[in-house]
Amino acid sequence: MQTKPVPSKAVCYARLAIPPPPQRSLVGDSHSQDKVEIVTMLFMSYRIWFNKGFSGVYHLARALRLPLISLVSHTAPDAVALLGGADSFIEPSHLVGRAYLEYCLEVCRDRHVDLFMPTKEVRLIAAHRPDFEALGTRLLLAADAETLLLLDRKAEFLGGLDPKIVTTTPFEVFSNLAEFDAALERLSSDGVQLCFKPSRGIYGHGFRILTERQSLEQISKGDTLSISLEQARQLFSDAQPFKPFLLMHYAEGPERSIDCLAYRGQLVQAVSRVKIGDTSQLLEDDPAILEIAARLTERYNLSGIFNVQLKEMNGVPLMLEINARPSGGIFIAMASGFNFIEWAAKLELGLCSVADVPAPMRGLKVGRTEMALTTATLESVLN
Repeated sequence: MQTKPVPSKAVCYARLAIPPPPQRSLVGDSHSQDKVEIVTMLFMSYRIWFNKGFSGVYHLARALRLPLISLVSHTAPDAVALLGGADSFIEPSHLVGRAYLEYCLEVCRDRHVDLFMPTKEVRLIAAHRPDFEALGTRLLLAADAETLLLLDRKAEFLGGLDPKIVTTTPFEVFSNLAEFDAALERLSSDGVQLCFKPSRGIYGHGFRILTERQSLEQISKGDTLSISLEQARQLFSDAQPFKPFLLMHYAEGPERSIDCLAYRGQLVQAVSRVKIGDTSQLLEDDPAILEIAARLTERYNLSGIFNVQLKEMNGVPLMLEINARPSGGIFIAMASGFNFIEWAAKLELGLCSVADVPAPMRGLKVGRTEMALTTATLESVLN
């Protein structure tokens, strides 16, 4: 474990964004010792920056405790994620590519960021890790730039799976109507339902289950995932050519979302979640599922916080994808009592070892609810 060097007074006050106090004696001040302890604790803190990202940032930033201090940024002034940070600021909305990289380096230098967990432009930032480390900023990433690209390209990733670890359903790639029709003919068989999704995407956007025809009953029951073959062919006909999609056998069994914490190719802890109805999830205790996550972690040399998606077919868990970022439902996994971001940060900063990380509680049924947060006043919106 590493010991953080004591920063200079100038750096300390720059971190707190406050002017240095006037020189005076502390003798006789009954509150002086408390003030000194609080200021010392802040001086010895570690600043962790979350740039523009997904909804889970709010929960991660809120979960940090001293000596870890969260710094959250976003391009939208009313982004909920900003409310989770101990400190927050607005990013320029127009920056992309190299310009955004230079901006991130500037933020890390000027705000004395100790650990940076990027979402926006993550691959570009990962490719320039040495530039950040030269500033004294470590990066909290799930993988290197090359692996991040592979995980984002689902067809390449699924096609390269090691069958000794886990397999996936048969699939084919298509990017026009003719390729869709050909894939449909090759994959169709009795008793098998087909589905499709974009080769690259998030949140399950674009995923649909093919049916012979869509019924009024399906619509009345709120089925938003089914689409008739006729409708699908019309969509692909109107849009072609389009970005690659995958046509796959549909796995009808339970879906698992495994939230993982790893350190340099070693799975440290994980929480496997299975949906029960519309509002509850089971934080299951299944060593076989955790073993799959562990072997995938080693295979792709994963680190930090990421999410593995599996779905069953005929009782066999099959691979859907690895999301190289915290899942949107990580706050549900945190109901296990396991603080993913605290331990990820401490591991990366050298404040603990893998052996220090506790195990989450498992075998829990967890419900979820919604809550409202004020992100802006009417006056600020009008102005």
